Amino acid sequence: MSRSAEASPYDCNICLSIPDSDVHQCPSGHIFCAACLKAHRVAGLERSSLCPVCRCTLPAEPIRCRIAELAIGELPSVCPYCCNSMPRKQVAAHAKQCDARIEPCSAAHEGCRWKGPAREQQTHEAGCTHVICMRMMFRRDSKIEMLQSRCAMLERRCGVLQGQLLSLQPISTWQEDGLLSVNPQIGCHTLTGVGAGLRCTFGLPQMRLTSGRWYYEVEIQADLEGAPLQIGWANSAFALPSDQSELEPQQQRGVGDCSNSWGFDGSRGLRFHNHEDDPALPNAGTLGPRRWKRGDVVSVILMLPDKPGEQGHLSCLVNNTSLHGDVFTIEYADVGDGMFPAVSFALAPPSQHAIEYAGVGAALRHESKLNVNFGQKPFRFNTSLHGVGLYYRECRPVADAPLRDCLHEATSHSETEGGSESDSDEF
Repeated sequence: MSRSAEASPYDCNICLSIPDSDVHQCPSGHIFCAACLKAHRVAGLERSSLCPVCRCTLPAEPIRCRIAELAIGELPSVCPYCCNSMPRKQVAAHAKQCDARIEPCSAAHEGCRWKGPAREQQTHEAGCTHVICMRMMFRRDSKIEMLQSRCAMLERRCGVLQGQLLSLQPISTWQEDGLLSVNPQIGCHTLTGVGAGLRCTFGLPQMRLTSGRWYYEVEIQADLEGAPLQIGWANSAFALPSDQSELEPQQQRGVGDCSNSWGFDGSRGLRFHNHEDDPALPNAGTLGPRRWKRGDVVSVILMLPDKPGEQGHLSCLVNNTSLHGDVFTIEYADVGDGMFPAVSFALAPPSQHAIEYAGVGAALRHESKLNVNFGQKPFRFNTSLHGVGLYYRECRPVADAPLRDCLHEATSHSETEGGSESDSDEF
């Protein structure tokens, strides 16, 4: 094959050009570009393991020819931009700093199509509208980034606050005389207790719902055996004294036994408000058609009145089915400073508090387990509350209330901090 007048003894025997990087050779001394020889070897042809020139076997590890690399570095060459002469080994470093190299405008990503010598770039950008706009928006972009970081921080704080606000809190615990008990425990939103004669009330007393329609679910995960289970709502005045000796008898019963709470007790087939569990009393009634049992999901719904003179409603469904006597009517004044969910349950059947076994008196122990879902996980039925009409489809999970309030507070605080900044900032 004939060679051009610029042929060099250091030309690669495959591409016939002077190597720009590492130089490899065969055992006989024929030189190649490292990339060319690698492509030859991986081509998978019959003679890929042989030298393309002399057909000798190529070693597994390439042989580097450093003498050729040094000689090539001293060959005369020119810069591709300014055409100045220099040794070949200096061309790459010089080209990166050459003021004749072609550069795009720094606002090319904004739409400027200018390209030119590096020495003219500063002059171009001084009058380029794309660059001017980009510099004007840099401060806004920095502020947006800062606000996004602050929003992420506020969202994390809201998550923490939501977890705190949705943590069930004990409101009252009352034990009948002479019976042993183990206090109930709260795991996530599951109430678990084993004891005898112990009546407990739990809820979210830190929450205040003053308007809207709200919903939560209670899944019964243990046999009730007729033990009281009162599920419902209470207002802000349902704050029982810490000294249990001060509790009134009706308050010791739980949700629905005082004027500040409303309860449904499907374990005994009752609903009541401001009275003990006597269906003959004016504010009590029966709840049917059947008793609650293990596996039932009780949907508890609160519809608050919007203004004085209007009425609200409290109701419950069992497994997405309406019950007889499942609705309370409340007045605007009954809401007080706000309503919150509350659950009362007992750890012993009401008709038997002690049994005689082998001649020794022992307390009858009863286990209760409830799973209370305020919306921190998917509901079983709230997306399909068809049993009582479209009115219930507007109900929101109780979990949305504290999150909404936290976001509103955080937004107000952020607006207050940023209120002194003008939207017409100078750049």
